[in-house]
Amino acid sequence: MASYQKAYYLSDLRRFPGWQERAPAQDATADGVATELVDDSIVFLNESLVVTRTCFDNHDAIVFDDVTPDWEAFCRDELKFEAPDWEAESDAVREALAKDCDTDSSPHGSGER
Repeated sequence: MASYQKAYYLSDLRRFPGWQERAPAQDATADGVATELVDDSIVFLNESLVVTRTCFDNHDAIVFDDVTPDWEAFCRDELKFEAPDWEAESDAVREALAKDCDTDSSPHGSGER
C-alpha cells in the first residue's frame, strides 16, 4: 500500500535546527537537467518522516532521512504533520453507514410513489 505524503516548501523543513540535506541536493527537471534545490522547491514528507524530492518511491530522491525524536516532534508540532488513520476512518464510515441503513424506513425499491 502506498505511503501517505504531504508536500511542503523546502524552506519550511529547513527551519528544523538539525536539518542536513543529502548531498547533492539536486532536483531533476522535466528535460533531465539537474537544478539545485532552493527554498521554494516542493518536497514530500512521507509518513515514515523521510523527505523526498518526488512523490514516487525512489531511494535516489531522498533529501533528508535523519529521523530522530527531535525531527518527529518538529514534524508533529511545527509542521502539524499527521498521517491519517485510514483504518479508524474506514471503521467510522462503516459504522455510520450501518446506522443510517438501520434507521432508514423509506420504501426504497418498492415501486410505490
